[in-house]
This record gives sequence, structure tokens and C-alpha cells, in this order.
Amino acid sequence: MLLMFEAAEGGAGVLRRLATEEEPIRKVARQAITLLHYDPDTGADRGKAEHATEPCAQACYDCLLSYGNQWDHQSLDRHLIIGLLQEMTTATLDVGGNAGEDRAEVLARLVQGSNELEKHFLHFLDENGYRLPDAAQQTVDDFYVRPDFTFHTPGGDVAIFIDGPVHDTAHQASKDKIDQVKLEDEAGWMVLRFHHEDNRTDACGTHPSWREVVTDNPSVFGPGKAMS
Repeated sequence: MLLMFEAAEGGAGVLRRLATEEEPIRKVARQAITLLHYDPDTGADRGKAEHATEPCAQACYDCLLSYGNQWDHQSLDRHLIIGLLQEMTTATLDVGGNAGEDRAEVLARLVQGSNELEKHFLHFLDENGYRLPDAAQQTVDDFYVRPDFTFHTPGGDVAIFIDGPVHDTAHQASKDKIDQVKLEDEAGWMVLRFHHEDNRTDACGTHPSWREVVTDNPSVFGPGKAMS
């Protein structure tokens, strides 16, 4: 079990990437191995930092020791974690949802009560390996606005609107604009809209395609699967 915390006040999205993307945690593991005086490729113990004049037995001030953890110096041993770190350099990541839900359970929960266009959006995210929303049809307290889907990220809350044909009418478009201003300017939410005419990866309409919106916002949806 690993406990990770982010030192930046309010967070900078680092933990989100470590928890939802495969590659960052592998890079962190390789860098940790290097800092502990091991070769990340061969697993050989280098014995000390490159610039050090004395060997490091269990721990030194170039790896684990600091003035802030002096009380724990006798317990620190750089050799104990190497096996786990080596496994993490090739680890795969299976992102679950809230309360221990796996991805299939999250998708099934979100699909319930969604219309066909919204279901199409969910399957688009799922099939391309993007992060699934945290909730569906969740009303934003005090603002009387109900996005189709919501993401709760370290960087802030994100409202997703899947605009069907009714949103092309002047009346609904005006209402949508008012709701968006409420969320962005008053509630401090990020708002992303997906138009019904541009739900193909090669869409050439007046709105960005779904693929474009998602790839432009990796902090919300993650990197997705690599394109062949």
C-alpha cells in the first residue's frame, strides 16, 4: 500500500496523473531507483551517488536521509524498496471508480438514466480508454444547473454537456449560455460542451469534434489509448 500526497497548495494535477495514467508512475519509479543509487535498467547497485566520495550502505543524504527525518535514520534502508520500484517500472494501471467500483461498474451506473446521445458519449470515452465521469445528472448546489456529467478533479470541478438537437434552438441556446456563465463565473467550474453533429472523430462541422475536445483536455479525460 502506498500513501502519496501533493505538496503544492490546492494541488497541481500531479496526483491525478499518477492515479489515472500508466506512464507517469513508471517514470517516477525509474527516477526513484536512480536516486537510490541503483541502475534502473540492469538493477545493479551503484553503491553511491555519482558525485559522492563515500559509499552508501543503507541510506545517505543523497537518497533518503534529511535533517527533517533524523529520528528515523536508523530505520531507513534504500534496499528494501527496490523490488517494488522495479515492478512499478513495468506496471499496468487499472483505474476504478468510487467506492471500489471497477470501470465496467462505473460505466453501467452512468448509462442508467442517460439518453442515447449521452450513452454514445460514454461508450466513446470507454472504447478509447478515456477517464469516465464521476457522476451523471448531478445538480450543482445553489446554482440550479444540472450538467449531463461531472468530473471532480484536483484542479476543480468540470461540467459536461452533451448538446442534442434541442440545444440548437434560440431559446435553449440562450438558456445554455446563462447556465454556463453561472457555472464558470460564479461557481468556478470548467464547462465543456459536446455537440450532437460532431460526434465522429472526423467531424467537419462548426463545432470541435468530440475527439478534439477530449484530447485538448487531458487533465480531465486522461491520455486515452494510443492511436494506431
